Parts: sequence; C-alpha cells; structure tokens
Amino acid sequence: ADLTHTGQAAAPAAPTQGTNTNTSITINFSTPVYTGLGLITSYQIQTFPENGGNVVIGYKNATDSTSSSRANYTYTQANLQPGTPYVVNVRAVNSYGQSIPSANLRVSTTGGAGFAATSSLWTVVLMAIAALLAFAF
Repeated sequence: ADLTHTGQAAAPAAPTQGTNTNTSITINFSTPVYTGLGLITSYQIQTFPENGGNVVIGYKNATDSTSSSRANYTYTQANLQPGTPYVVNVRAVNSYGQSIPSANLRVSTTGGAGFAATSSLWTVVLMAIAALLAFAF
C-alpha cells in the first residue's frame, strides 16, 4: 500500500527474536522506512498466546531524532507463561496515530508449560504417601 500520502507511519518490518526465558520474550525491531508526517513517538508491541488468550500490550519510547534516522530497538515482555508459544507484532505511533501492525513473529518462552501441574502432582503424591504412612503406624 502506498502510505506516502498519509500521516501515519508504515508498519515496521517483522520483529526478530532475541533471548527468551521461562517467563519473558525479547524482540528486536527497527524504525519503519516511512515514518509518516510526524516523528514516531513510540512503538506499541502486541504479544498474545498463539492458541488464544489475552493480548498483552507494551510500549517502547522512540529515540529517533529525525524522520531520516533509523534506530534499532530491543523490547522485553515479562510475566508470560512458561513453555507457551506467542505471536508478537509491532506498530509505530506518531501524532497521526498507529501504523498497521508489522508481520507477526512466532516465538515461545522456554521451560515446560506443565511445571505448575507437575508441582501440584508431586504435592498430591507426597500427601498420599504421608497419609499411607500415618495410617500404617
């Protein structure tokens, strides 16, 4: 789409994967080629579970000093579920509004999604053993 006659910025290129942890993902992205009629003031990062669920929206302040400068950014979204696949996209924001979203990046947190369930299972097993031992004596 030809965005050169609109005030909004073009969509940033698809983000790339950075380092992920059990509960966070890190992405890298850069200023879009067309920044619109106003300087980009921030970026909106949308993170949502690939299998459905609540969208987590984060913001990164822009550091572009002019419309011709291209900055690279790193953003970390914390408080995510372990071992879960997520979809992430980025929007540029200027005084004319938000760009369309970038292409999606599919990325997963590390670790097993079943950690909490496994911990609960071990708790039940240990309680059952304790009950059996108490009954036997």
